[in-house]
Amino acid sequence: MKDYTKLYATIFWISLLSILLWLILKALGYINTPPLVELFPLFSAVFGAGAFFQMVMDMKYRLGKVELQLKYHEKRISNLEQP
Repeated sequence: MKDYTKLYATIFWISLLSILLWLILKALGYINTPPLVELFPLFSAVFGAGAFFQMVMDMKYRLGKVELQLKYHEKRISNLEQP
């Protein structure tokens, strides 16, 4: 399985930065848009939340694999310790 953690993190940070940029430009008055475009932060937040969710699920999967490896090594070490 490929490690997509960097991709998820990049999407997450880009979505947060795009919301911040939009808020700054909106506060300065550079953005005067119809309501459809004003939903941009919502769309960006949804993508950010999705990327965050994927990061969490990927970490959960990888931690499960680490747990299995630790159990395997624990079993091998306990066999070595017995005389």
